[in-house]
Amino acid sequence: MINLPFLLIGAFQMSDGPRIGDGWARTLVIWRKYARKPPFDPSGIYCLVCDYNLTGNVSGICPECGTPVPERTKAILAGMA
Repeated sequence: MINLPFLLIGAFQMSDGPRIGDGWARTLVIWRKYARKPPFDPSGIYCLVCDYNLTGNVSGICPECGTPVPERTKAILAGMA
């Protein structure tokens, strides 16, 4: 029964953002430092159906789900190559 308050504090803290060990392990600092570098960089062209990253795709078809890539997206991908 003594551990119940600690469990409640931990549950509220984890659901609202930084966890107890973030300050000690400096994980938030690491995430911020590398947030815009691969594999964390979210920029790119993605499939409209399955969210597969289509950067570098030249076939015009999503290799993950087989959906044809729209013409406008093909033009953007051609400009990236």
